[in-house]
Amino acid sequence: MRDRPGRVQEHTLGEFYTGRPHPGSATDREAPAAAPTWTEPCTGRSYDASAYLVRIGRRGRRPDAVEVGFTARVRNPVAVGLGPGSTADEVLALVERLNPHGEPGRLAFLARLGSARVRDVLPDLVGKAAASGVPVVWVCDPRPLAHHPDPFDEVVAEVRAFFEVHRELGTHPGGLHLELTGEDPRHDRNRLLDLAFLVAELHGYR
Repeated sequence: MRDRPGRVQEHTLGEFYTGRPHPGSATDREAPAAAPTWTEPCTGRSYDASAYLVRIGRRGRRPDAVEVGFTARVRNPVAVGLGPGSTADEVLALVERLNPHGEPGRLAFLARLGSARVRDVLPDLVGKAAASGVPVVWVCDPRPLAHHPDPFDEVVAEVRAFFEVHRELGTHPGGLHLELTGEDPRHDRNRLLDLAFLVAELHGYR
């Protein structure tokens, strides 16, 4: 690498890593093979160089988990998966650990709660996070139950409940994450178009 005043260092082949987003499950002992890090010379900040957005799955979201510890040390945006068993105390601990300085865009929560649990679980999580004053991006991450007769209807029901909870609380629904394949007949183009129009309607665009 070669330094130039006021500019980020240039990287030669083998010194810079790219890759798709991955769970933040690597520790320093595993770097750089599993999660190479790079330190910006101008600021001294470290980044996970194998991904832009580092995702922490629901099983690794404990505030004292290795995944959280690794992600807290890098400056990438972070997305943490939440399930129906998540609590407001857990969310607040993650907010404090992963975004102690209240940086906008640093932390997102992917809420996969199921349509039957959204209205019971989400209000407390969102309300307590909002009361902390730390900006958080809330993303709906629906996944239908395997035994549901029409999984896509289950997805739509969860998305609708997600937006309705935010409207009632006066908070902002920040995004929607869908796992799709072109081979899944339940997620054909017409249904996806219907879902897009529904989201636009729920978000207030007429």
